[in-house]
Amino acid sequence: MQVAERITGQSKDMPLGTIETRELDILLRFVDQRRTPETLAKLIILANPQGGEIRLGDIAQIADVFETDEEKIVVKGRRSALLQIEKTKKQDIDMLAAQIILQDWLDNISHQQENCRD
Repeated sequence: MQVAERITGQSKDMPLGTIETRELDILLRFVDQRRTPETLAKLIILANPQGGEIRLGDIAQIADVFETDEEKIVVKGRRSALLQIEKTKKQDIDMLAAQIILQDWLDNISHQQENCRD
């Protein structure tokens, strides 16, 4: 059995059913999800009849990290936005209007940020 299958098999969140009473219905769930590096490290990946166990923490480094770093665009020390505009030759007037609207919006946001700092 693959390691991923072992991890999935030991980290469950699933409905069990419903208990119906006269007054209410009670929904039952089985929740044993491993979410932290510490609890994932304790998952048993392999065991033998004599009691020997290999846990995920024995064979892997487990860390809680984000997949990608936040991308920041900074111009003259201030956070900025990057805008990519694609147009055809006939879109020039529309493009000019969009640029004016965008510049107005950016100026407004910049003004709001300056007011928040005060």
